[in-house]
Amino acid sequence: AEEDWKDADFVCLIDSAADEVESKTFVDKKDSSNHQRYVVRQNESSLEQSLLGSELSHHWPPWKNLSEGGSPGLVTLHNEIVDFVSLMEPQQEEVEVREDVIRQVTNIIHQAFGGSDNCNVEVFGSHATSLFLPHSDIDLVVYCKDKPDIQEVDSSSSEAASKTSLTVAQQERIDMENWSIHTSIASHQNKSHYAILADALRSEWGSKLSYLEVIENTRVPLVKFTHKPTNLSVDVCFNQEGGPEAAALMNQWLMDLPPLRPLCFVLKYFLACRGLNETYTGGIGSYALQLMIVSFLQQRTREEYNFSSAISSPQNSANLGSMMLEFLELYGIDFNYVTVGISLRSGGYYFPKGSKDKSPFFWQPSRPFFLAIENPLDTTHDVGKGSYRMMQIQKSFEVAFRTLLAHVSEPAVPTESVLATILPPTKEMVKRSVLRGVLQQLESRIQQRPDKPQKRRRLK
Repeated sequence: AEEDWKDADFVCLIDSAADEVESKTFVDKKDSSNHQRYVVRQNESSLEQSLLGSELSHHWPPWKNLSEGGSPGLVTLHNEIVDFVSLMEPQQEEVEVREDVIRQVTNIIHQAFGGSDNCNVEVFGSHATSLFLPHSDIDLVVYCKDKPDIQEVDSSSSEAASKTSLTVAQQERIDMENWSIHTSIASHQNKSHYAILADALRSEWGSKLSYLEVIENTRVPLVKFTHKPTNLSVDVCFNQEGGPEAAALMNQWLMDLPPLRPLCFVLKYFLACRGLNETYTGGIGSYALQLMIVSFLQQRTREEYNFSSAISSPQNSANLGSMMLEFLELYGIDFNYVTVGISLRSGGYYFPKGSKDKSPFFWQPSRPFFLAIENPLDTTHDVGKGSYRMMQIQKSFEVAFRTLLAHVSEPAVPTESVLATILPPTKEMVKRSVLRGVLQQLESRIQQRPDKPQKRRRLK
């Protein structure tokens, strides 16, 4: 049944013991015995160096399964997408680090704005949906009732003191202290939420901040900062509706559409490595990309249901490689950005951007080629409005489609990795692959040892 579909349904189409070991993530290693963790610390350095040297000595991408060979092009691409997601998806240790940063930021916000009774902090975006890449930002929204109350200074005592026999110097000192306190109160009350949070972060973290910026002159003002020990960036906005609701809606789609998750990981990295993933630079943000993928899957599901016997084969209907090609073909070649907009309501449909009820919100005469995506939570909001580099993004999709097609159609252009022709490997991928290889080798060595009681290590 569709309700029982899980991410585990997307497995490589090769049955071997090596693939079973490869499919395990290093999350499982966290529950190993104390002795195994001790052995990891003793041997990780030498094994990592040897594996890193072997990883860099050939041109295989870090996610590639070296035992795979002889499979059809689409099957190979499907398996590489599965392996890529297995390599780059969030691991338990990464989630815990992010959760710890969120807890620290939440405590600072509560201290700056009068506690949890006066403000509520919620997570949205890629962290809430577990679709984040290793260096993706953490998005937080703060719902504040008002600014923190500060007790007014009682000036009665200073007035009484002025009536007593004080020297001129003493009176001037008292007046100066009272003036500075009242001035600071007025200054604090005039500050925005963003400036107050920035001051609180500087005071609490100090040298732990490697970057801090307050951006108020924009449609969605926010505070951007980077936590230096973890190198994690955090974006905080105030009283902005829709973020947590959008994350909840996306989580529901992730359950209903199993291909959505792997396609999101691959396409997010595809745009990120080309600098086309930030809205403020004209690219496609994570939310807009996810809506594009959902719309594509809605249309594809409808076509399979209506015309499966005529145009679709069972092998391709669940093949991630085939879906990847179809997505790139749709938005790289077939989609008419000038006249057509996207809506995900009622099972998904396209609408004319120039129609009477849609043109005030989705038609831009000076920029007719912009992508128009209706926000499912606000039908008057165009999610793709800021993507002013849409023509460049469309071209990148088209080039990627033609590149992949050359390697999966007959006669296929030979290549060591189909996915690597559009996704360049990075040092981060090599590092993650090496760490996974280290843990797998250590597990193999421990399993090969004869069972015998282990001596406890004395703590110093």
